[in-house]
Amino acid sequence: MAVSFVCRPKKDDTDMQAALKLGWARSFRRFTILGGLGGRIDHSIANVACLCLLAQSGGHGVLVGDGLALTVIRDGRLDFPAWWPSPEDGRMVSVFSASDISREVSETGLKYGLERAELDQGMSCGSGVSNEFLDGHPARIEVGQGSLIVSYPLSAPRPSWHTSLEPAGNLGPLDTSPSARLNRIRPVEPPGDA
Repeated sequence: MAVSFVCRPKKDDTDMQAALKLGWARSFRRFTILGGLGGRIDHSIANVACLCLLAQSGGHGVLVGDGLALTVIRDGRLDFPAWWPSPEDGRMVSVFSASDISREVSETGLKYGLERAELDQGMSCGSGVSNEFLDGHPARIEVGQGSLIVSYPLSAPRPSWHTSLEPAGNLGPLDTSPSARLNRIRPVEPPGDA
């Protein structure tokens, strides 16, 4: 497989978003992004937004960093095989709604179960923060309608991913230059010595 480099330093898309658009255009639908978490918080948040775009388009991505894996599922589920985490592994799994309201959210095989519940972005319906894997139990996190952000220890076995969505044709046009909106922004000159 040939490797190509594309350099577009001034554009609206983040580098990650541009890379995902290029991969999608080449028929890739599953992505693992090493180093996608940690470092600058604005980049981590932008990377989570990229996973939301992938999920709503019928694709799947996983961000990896700081001992964690993070993914977004839309109208689908994650199935984790049974495992026995050591104390060093950690066993925390957290679930957040990336949609205004996520419906028919179920969590099975975890310390705290949910059955066909609703979660919302503001966590007013409750939260799925700090749940735990149970020794030797398979686990499932499922959403009937909406998108969920799921974080889990990198040491957990890789879950299988399922969605009811068909992959979209594209992730949007690849930005190769700043939009007119960004071109109108002028740098502010620092105040001179008075």
